[in-house]
Amino acid sequence: MSTKIYNGYRLAPGTNIFDLVPDLVQALGPVRDRLDARVLAVKATAMIDDADLAGSPRPRSPLTSAYRDITDEQAKARPGTWEHAPHRFEVAVGSDPVTGTLLALTFSEQPELREAFESLDVVHEYGYWNNADLPDEVSEAEWDERRDAWARVLPGDGVPADTMWS
Repeated sequence: MSTKIYNGYRLAPGTNIFDLVPDLVQALGPVRDRLDARVLAVKATAMIDDADLAGSPRPRSPLTSAYRDITDEQAKARPGTWEHAPHRFEVAVGSDPVTGTLLALTFSEQPELREAFESLDVVHEYGYWNNADLPDEVSEAEWDERRDAWARVLPGDGVPADTMWS
């Protein structure tokens, strides 16, 4: 079976995941705010353009109208879907029972949020896949250790919810 952990990370030794929360909020909050503002601006602009093209009056408060439309759309979407939370960021953390190393998986549709997570000093790329060549900067022995570590953190079917906090 093919293993593809492209969004895998290793946390620095001694990292306490609970102490990491304020750093996550500080790093990801502004990124999420920018993403939200972009969506709001695009929606408000589209509302103005639509009114102008139709020869209708513009919305009195385009940003407020856009905000209401966006929140209504999200409220109608099924929780856990991209439409419900397009700027969601989730991280699952598990402990390797042999080494004690904390491994993490991220879940986000937005590359900017993953990049903000990767910018934290305690976060190090630690992906693993067996469907293509390993990265040039990783030795074969290191690659094998990644495979083994992920197999220990995600045993059996490899379901993060079964063995990791998120």
